[in-house]
Amino acid sequence: MKFYRYVILALINFMNGQRGRKFIIGILRGSKSKKTNYFLEKKDLGGFYNLFSLSSSSDLIDIFGELLSEKLIEIREERLSDGYMYPLVYITPEGKECLDKCGENFRTKLDELLTINKRLTELQISLLKKELIKGKPYNFEKIRQQYPRAYERWTGDEDIRLQDEYNKGLSIRQLSETFQRQPGAIRSRLQKLGLVK
Repeated sequence: MKFYRYVILALINFMNGQRGRKFIIGILRGSKSKKTNYFLEKKDLGGFYNLFSLSSSSDLIDIFGELLSEKLIEIREERLSDGYMYPLVYITPEGKECLDKCGENFRTKLDELLTINKRLTELQISLLKKELIKGKPYNFEKIRQQYPRAYERWTGDEDIRLQDEYNKGLSIRQLSETFQRQPGAIRSRLQKLGLVK
């Protein structure tokens, strides 16, 4: 088993049936939703938070599919306290066995990674709070007045459109206007797509 799959399986084992696939992917990708933040504080999952921020949701969905097909996890529809049915993710006995078997090689590495990532997350939160105290809040609303799609996740369709428009010769400024995102976000995405250095 590859280490990244072990990390995901370890998180599923920790949460075992408390949430669904979308929520778990949100934790791994660094979702800023109120529910995620509440759950992170309540369950002390800061070590897992944002570990897969550079992975796309579809990549993580594929990994979930692999874990399902290998019968290491399962999804069960269950009714929660609000009365609605939700597909919750559980680790199977085979999944627990796999964790134990791979744990010999990965457990120390995972513990170190989670400790470092948790410290980093706490540091980022601390720095953000200091900026807010200094009276220099990062005003998302103001930025979104000029760039309505600022800070939203990129979709696969947008990536394809961005590549096409860039290959047609549009400038960063023109792409920024077209995609309603900051020029820095356009440059970063072009770098991630391997179109610029």
